Amino acid sequence: RLALADLRPLLEEEPEVEGQVDATVKVLGTITNPDVTANLTTGPVTVAGQTYAGLSLQSVYRGERLDLNLLVQQDERHSLRVDGGLPLVLKPGASPVLGEAKFLVHSDGLSLAFLELFSREVKEVRETVSMDVSVNGPVQALSPSGSIRLQQGNVYIKKLGQAFSDINVALQLESQRIKLSEFSIHSGKGEFTGNGVIVLKQYQVENLDLTFDAKRFRVISTREYHAALSGQLRCVGSL
Repeated sequence: RLALADLRPLLEEEPEVEGQVDATVKVLGTITNPDVTANLTTGPVTVAGQTYAGLSLQSVYRGERLDLNLLVQQDERHSLRVDGGLPLVLKPGASPVLGEAKFLVHSDGLSLAFLELFSREVKEVRETVSMDVSVNGPVQALSPSGSIRLQQGNVYIKKLGQAFSDINVALQLESQRIKLSEFSIHSGKGEFTGNGVIVLKQYQVENLDLTFDAKRFRVISTREYHAALSGQLRCVGSL
């Protein structure tokens, strides 16, 4: 029942955090061959005014391998889970040696309503993102693969006076590229759609081939301005 608010002096400019945490760490074995088990759980946690149902983390270091299981529970319907591990060699007086990591990241749906906390101009966020991603390889060059999908999103941009609805985005992650298989947003009586591929090299954009289409897509609706956009934009080549 450690109060997270008591850690506020250590967080400097970070968002305010409230809640309680329980933690247990058990250390067995020898200096050269330790056996460590750690468990951490929280009840409801409030970050910058947004309340989350809680978090649980179980981690084991045994036989020169580190494994962990993390569950972030937004509420009864929205959660994120991370499971996996990697070889880790700890030797007194030497830097840790990390092996090939393997992690699975899964969520049936995370609410993006917390994005409203970052700007007063963003309101009515009603979006959920689901993902099924595996992350493998050396820690310094992790390679993700899998899918990320945002469905039936909605957001209101105050400065534009405009609501954007039916936001759908589907990304397919591969070791050296990201495929945008679906991208669509509705506004007014129009829509904005797109698809394409982004090729990566060491996490940097090496090449891209993206196409976007707008059909009477309303971009602003204020007392002073009303405007809609139609046309096509194609981006091909390197940055």
